[in-house]
Amino acid sequence: MLSRDVRLYLTGAAAFGFAQEGVRGVLLNLYLLRLGYGPRFIGLVSASSLLAFTVSCPAAGAMASRKGSRAVMISGMGLIAAGSGLLPLVEVIPESWQEEWLLAASALGGLGLALYLVNGIPFLMGATRQEERDHAFSAQMGLVPLAAFAGSLVGGALPGLLARMMGIPVNSATMDNPEPYRYALLLAAALLLPAVWALLATKPVRVWPVPAQEDLGQHRGRAPASGKPRSVAERLPWALILLIALVAGLRYAGQSTTRTFFNVYLDDELGTSTALIGTITAVAQLVAVPAALATPMLVARWSRDRVIVAGSMGQALSQSVLALVPSLGAAGLGYAGTMAMFQTTTSAFRVYSQELVSPRWRASMAAALMMGAGVTASFMAFFGGFVITALGYTNLFLLGAGLTVLGAAVFGMFSRQKGT
Repeated sequence: MLSRDVRLYLTGAAAFGFAQEGVRGVLLNLYLLRLGYGPRFIGLVSASSLLAFTVSCPAAGAMASRKGSRAVMISGMGLIAAGSGLLPLVEVIPESWQEEWLLAASALGGLGLALYLVNGIPFLMGATRQEERDHAFSAQMGLVPLAAFAGSLVGGALPGLLARMMGIPVNSATMDNPEPYRYALLLAAALLLPAVWALLATKPVRVWPVPAQEDLGQHRGRAPASGKPRSVAERLPWALILLIALVAGLRYAGQSTTRTFFNVYLDDELGTSTALIGTITAVAQLVAVPAALATPMLVARWSRDRVIVAGSMGQALSQSVLALVPSLGAAGLGYAGTMAMFQTTTSAFRVYSQELVSPRWRASMAAALMMGAGVTASFMAFFGGFVITALGYTNLFLLGAGLTVLGAAVFGMFSRQKGT
């Protein structure tokens, strides 16, 4: 049975998944399209969030040593809600400042995301014992897409529903009107407030005592009889941290090309309706739930490193299907496979990275992991719009698949070397 603090943390994660990953994830890019912006600026908005996320990760880790992971995590969720609520107010801003407003609001959300995600990992590590961590992390990775499934369905239906409530006839012309999308995004921001409440209800957690084989840095000065250090982590913790950041960067670079531009691809390239985009996104999120929840069983059978490598290769295959077959069915299948494989490997990768170092390094490891992810994801979001304009969606998604394979290869070489 997971502790009260873990359950509250998961409640906050569910609210985040519903509002941010679900409703907002479906509607934000479609809203920007209806404001008259194209793929390049949409990529820039996403990149501004990811860049703010990236540069804030080191500070997010450092703040944990002063304020504690819980306090910084709560502040982060509050900033995510603020950024999400400010962005759709852009239409009341003078037109000459609207682009800057969109970028600034997106960046504020990215700052909050860094504070929340970087400190959520060590918080959850501290709130669980070693034997329950795989289950707690996989529960989080399963719960977020489950909530996002519901949020995606709601997000796809909200613009039409709000248009009817406002007395606007619903047809193809009115669904090009940004007004219903604006109110839907404001509602999504308000739905983040329960996540703030749930995190406020938690208590500061202590770091549980961990087995000697897990706490790789705890035995400094107590070398074995051979005179060699007990682990690579004792000698070179920062080398490990940088390596994990590199692998995380390649993983997220591959995934972000699909995640950032998938709904733009459906709307712009395949002419898919908003409601159907929401449904496809929701189904993909739902498929990710059993995949994420199966992670502990897969880890117990094959080990974490094998699950990470195999899942990454499955993700690359799914991205290739999305890239190479220009149909709605292939797009849905490829996106669902990408999300499922990414969710499966993410919980395993987070626990793997945290257990490489001692508790004193966990916030730094989480910050580096998230920073590596943010650097490459922001790069791909920014340049993805240019790639689409110059080379098309197919080449962008193939690039994402290639980066995913490269990340799996780097991680596989490290895990084999570590095991020898």
